[in-house]
Amino acid sequence: MTIVGPRPERPEIVSQLEQRFPHYTRRHLVKPGIAGWAQLRCGYAGSELGTAWKLCHDLFYVKRRSIFADWLIIVETVFEAGRDAHRALRAPGQRFIVGQTID
Repeated sequence: MTIVGPRPERPEIVSQLEQRFPHYTRRHLVKPGIAGWAQLRCGYAGSELGTAWKLCHDLFYVKRRSIFADWLIIVETVFEAGRDAHRALRAPGQRFIVGQTID
C-alpha cells in the first residue's frame, strides 16, 4: 500500500466489480493507496453508478499519474481533512449512465 493510489476495494466484491465493469482490473496496475483522486472528487460510492463514477476517476489517475499529481493529491487531502466532512460532493451528471453511449 502506498500513500497515493486508488483506494482498495473489499476483496469479497472485487470479482463482481471486475465482471460488471470491463476496465476495472486496470485499477490494479498501481498499488492501492490511502489517498486517491477518486476519493477526493467523488467521496463514498454507495451504488453502481457511484462505483462507475469513481472508476472513471481512478482510471484518470492511473493514466496520468506523476510525482506532481501525487503531491497535489496529498496537499488536497490535507486541506480536505480540515473541512466539513458532510459537505456536498459533485455528483455525476444526468447523462452519465453505465452502458449508455453519448450521441
